[in-house]
Amino acid sequence: MFDTLSNLHFLYPQWLWGLIPCFVSGWLLYGRNADRHGWREIIAPHLFHHLKQKSGSSLLLRPAIVMMTILVVALLALAGPSIQREVPEAVDNQSATIILLDNSLSMYSGDISPTRYERARQKIYRFQSLRPGAKNALITYSGSAHTITPLTDDPYFFNLYLDAIEPAMMPAEGMNLAAALEKAESLLPGTKEPVSLLIITDSLKESDINRLVDFRERYKLPVLTLAVGTAKGGDLNLPEEMKLGHTVDTRLPVDEFVSLRNSGIDVIGITSDDEDMQWLDHRMNQTSQRVHNSNSDFQWQNNGLWLVWCLIPLTLLWFRKGWTLFSLLLASSLSLSIVPTTAKADVIDWWLTPDQQGQLAFNYEQYVEAASKFQDLYWQGLSYYRAGLYAQASSAFGQLARNAGASGSVLNMTERMAKASFYEANSLSQMKEWEKALTAYDRALSLNPVFPEAKKNRDAVVYIVKQLEQERQSRNEQQQADAHFTPDDIRINKSQEEGVQVEINENETSISSDSWLKGLQATPLGLMTRRFYREYMEETAADNENTQNLKNREPGKEPSH
Repeated sequence: MFDTLSNLHFLYPQWLWGLIPCFVSGWLLYGRNADRHGWREIIAPHLFHHLKQKSGSSLLLRPAIVMMTILVVALLALAGPSIQREVPEAVDNQSATIILLDNSLSMYSGDISPTRYERARQKIYRFQSLRPGAKNALITYSGSAHTITPLTDDPYFFNLYLDAIEPAMMPAEGMNLAAALEKAESLLPGTKEPVSLLIITDSLKESDINRLVDFRERYKLPVLTLAVGTAKGGDLNLPEEMKLGHTVDTRLPVDEFVSLRNSGIDVIGITSDDEDMQWLDHRMNQTSQRVHNSNSDFQWQNNGLWLVWCLIPLTLLWFRKGWTLFSLLLASSLSLSIVPTTAKADVIDWWLTPDQQGQLAFNYEQYVEAASKFQDLYWQGLSYYRAGLYAQASSAFGQLARNAGASGSVLNMTERMAKASFYEANSLSQMKEWEKALTAYDRALSLNPVFPEAKKNRDAVVYIVKQLEQERQSRNEQQQADAHFTPDDIRINKSQEEGVQVEINENETSISSDSWLKGLQATPLGLMTRRFYREYMEETAADNENTQNLKNREPGKEPSH
C-alpha cells in the first residue's frame, strides 16, 4: 500500500492551480455565513437557539458548497492522478515464476487429502488458471534436483510434464534445496520478465533459511513459500513396491517455517480453498507492477476517469427542491441510461479500445469473445489457441507471419514472431498437418535459437513423422508382397480342414497418428525417470572425481596436467 502511495503523482499538475480560487471562494462563503451569527456574542446562548433563523438545510448541502466540491473533484480529475504505469496489451502484465516443487517421499503423506504431492499439483494447476499468459518454470527436488520445464507460457506443454510427477520417480531420497536453487539460478539469465521464486515444500532445515535469504538478496527477487502439511504429519501412502524399508518423518517443521517468515521470506500454509493461491497471485502482481513502474518505456496510467464517476452522485443533488441550475447538465449525464438497446453495445467503445476489450475477455478466460475483439493478430491467435480453435489460431498466426509484424508491439519483434510461429506450429500439430508444423517450428527456432519448448515439440513431431513413414513403407512392402503372391504359396494344415486360425486385432494392423500422440503423452514419466537417474549418476560421478582429486593433491603442490 505504501509503495502505491509513493508513486502517486499528477500527469497534468497545471490544473491544480485552479484549486486556489476554489478554496478561497469556499472560505469566503463559509466566513460570510459565520458573520450572519455575530449576534451569538451578544445574545445569551439559551435564547440565541430560539431566535436564530432556521435555514432548513445543512450548510454542507447548500448549492454553492456542492458546486465548489464538484469543481475540486473535476480539477483533480483533469490533473490526471496516476499511481502505476499503463502496460500495453501485448506485454504480459504478470511476473514469471520459477516453481521449486518438493518431491521427497514425505509428500506421500495423507494428512493433506488425497496426498501432499497430489494437492500441491492441484494448487499449481489453480495457480496457472489465475495467471493466464504468465510464464512458469518447474524444478523438482528431493535428494537431487532436476529441471522439468524452462520458463514457458504454454500451459499444455507445462502440464504435460506436471501430470507425470510423483516422488517415486526421484533417483535419490532426501531434501536437497541447495541443488534446486542452483537449477533456478541457471534459468535466470536472459529472462526479461520480473521473476519470482515459489517453493512448495513440507520440509525445511535451518541451513536452508540462510540459503533462501542469500538467494533473495543476490538476485533481488521475491521468494515465496507454500508450506504443505500439518504439524502432526500423517501416514505415508506409498506405492506397493516402496512400502518396505522406508521410514520418513512427515511432521511439518513449523518452527523452521516461522523462522523463515521472520527472516523476511513470505510464507503461507496450504488451504482447502483458493485463499493461498489468491494471496500468491496478489504478491506476484505487486512484483510485476513494481518492475513495470520502473520501466520508462511505459506511459503512466491516467486514473482521472474514476474521479469523474464520483461526480455523478454529486450531480444527483440537483434534484433537490430549488436546485435547478444544473438540471440540464444532470439530464445529459443520465442520458446514457436511456440509450436504445441496439446502441448499448457501442457505449463501451467510448471508453475502451477493441484490444482492451479483448484483453478483459481474455483475462476472464472468455477466449472466443476475446478473439472476436482483438485486432492484434498475435493476441487474436492466442485467444483462438486457448479456446481450442486451432484452424482459426493457425490462420491468425500465419497472417501475422506474412505481415512481418504489421500489428506492432512494444515487445522485441523477433521474440514476438518466434512465439507466433511456435503457436502456429502447435495449432498445425493439433490438426495433424505435420509437414507445415515442422516448417513453422523451424521458423520459430531460426528467430529464437534458444527456444526449448519449440525444440522439444519439433522433436516430438519429427518422431511422429518418422513412425508414419515407417508405417507407410511397411504397408507398401506388404502390398508388394501381396502382388507377388501365387496359389502355390498356400500351405494347408493337413490335420484340419481349414488353415491355421490366428486372431487378428483390427487395432494392431495399423498405427494411427492419434495413437502416437497418446503414446507421447504417456511417456513423460518414463522419460523423466530415466533422465533423472542419468543426471544423478553423472553429477555423483563428477562429485566423486572432484573429491578424489582433492585427496590426491599434496599440500603445496599443484596437480599435474
